Amino acid sequence: MKRILIISVSLFFSLTLCAQSIALCRDGETQIFNGNTAFAQAYEATLSGDTLYFSGGTFFPPASLNKELTLFGAGHYQDSSAATGRTIMSGNFKLSQGADNFHIEGFAISGRFEIIGNESITNLTIKRCFITDEISIIGNKTNVSTNIAIIGAVFGGGNFENAENVLVSNCIISNGRFVYSYGNSFTNNIILFSNTSFSTHVFSACNNNIISNNIIQREGSYLNYIVSGEGNVLSNNVFTHAEPSMGTNSTLSNNITGATLSDLFINQAGSAFDYAHNYHLQDETLYVGNDGKQVGIYGGAFPYKEGAVPKNPHVIEMDISNTTTEQGELPVKIKVSVQKEND
Repeated sequence: MKRILIISVSLFFSLTLCAQSIALCRDGETQIFNGNTAFAQAYEATLSGDTLYFSGGTFFPPASLNKELTLFGAGHYQDSSAATGRTIMSGNFKLSQGADNFHIEGFAISGRFEIIGNESITNLTIKRCFITDEISIIGNKTNVSTNIAIIGAVFGGGNFENAENVLVSNCIISNGRFVYSYGNSFTNNIILFSNTSFSTHVFSACNNNIISNNIIQREGSYLNYIVSGEGNVLSNNVFTHAEPSMGTNSTLSNNITGATLSDLFINQAGSAFDYAHNYHLQDETLYVGNDGKQVGIYGGAFPYKEGAVPKNPHVIEMDISNTTTEQGELPVKIKVSVQKEND
């Protein structure tokens, strides 16, 4: 943790020189890349197993990434990243064969997150990111991606056609849905969706999934169109429709129907995520999941972290003087919040 803190401080000093900075860390050594092409330069220099720390600012990813890497940004909430600025990934973010054990945390991605069609990746973690579009893992299942964890993220739903053993936990789905999900787990999420099509469900063509402890709302038309597919297990979910469709041959237990979002959350409206909203339950004891904890993003195994702060040391205050002292020293004040090891 001490080494990570030193790396972070080095990054923050580089912010005084350039808006975009990346620290490449390997075997105790750190290399800094600055400027508009920082990501391209850093990626070219990486080896599988390396870690990249991003400052605030906007970065442009390579066409695709095919290495085993860990990427940490400064976060995507404006108030939590006030000292550094948000870390924004411009456009779509693509992984291809070779990007096993890939971890990305603390970014706002302004497009889609995808694994290139029929290119297999094992062990992918997407944590505390904001993804404007969907997470797309498509293909014909000849070369399947496996062991994918999406935790504490905000994104627009997903296509999991070519994925197995996917966990979507403690996420906010912003006006999105899921299609072609087979045998995956969705737990403690808030799923908000608006659509007017009779052929579109919140979970469309989804079979044998575990769907538990979620809060699920559909706006627009066909409000009861929640699940189409077979053999899904739905337990302890809260639905806003009084008679939601649950697919065929589904196993149902302890689901609550006919809830009103305005009575659930402290401050929420509509089907899109909003930083100004408050997704805490008004009464967390009223709606309980199958684990005895509250439903929604603040319950379960991975409670949503306020501000979605990534687990690397996080700068909460930075004051760098514009001038040096008479002794030639530059007054600097940096306040860093060190996260827990198991955060």
